Amino acid sequence: MCLLPDFQPEFNIHLPKIGKEDKCSPNDGFEKETCLRGLSSGLYQFRVFLEYLQESLSISETQPVKYIWPTTENLASSLMSMMQNSKTVTPLDPDNADFYSKKLASYSNWQKILIQHVILQKYISFMEKIEGVFRYM
Repeated sequence: MCLLPDFQPEFNIHLPKIGKEDKCSPNDGFEKETCLRGLSSGLYQFRVFLEYLQESLSISETQPVKYIWPTTENLASSLMSMMQNSKTVTPLDPDNADFYSKKLASYSNWQKILIQHVILQKYISFMEKIEGVFRYM
């Protein structure tokens, strides 16, 4: 039995997620264009976080990680090619990217490990939702 309180540190970062406004679920009134825009934008917004993972993991661990951003970028590009108006895709603006880069660099030892875990967990969840959308389409 664990007597420690439920501890979840607060990281002041907003990782991309798929919400009802993205209309990627039949329950939310699926709209292909809106959904593809949300998925593509989310993937591009993960860039700063995936690059952080590549830089922050030790040398032996980075081998598989170094391919995450390039393959994610390819997927985002493929999703954009399925859109009628790909100009509506919004990447992370440079000011926010700079803010997040500095914020991520400020984390210390244990925080660094936790944030790496959180980023990977949210990225996997996002990718699973993309898989679900493709099954629906």
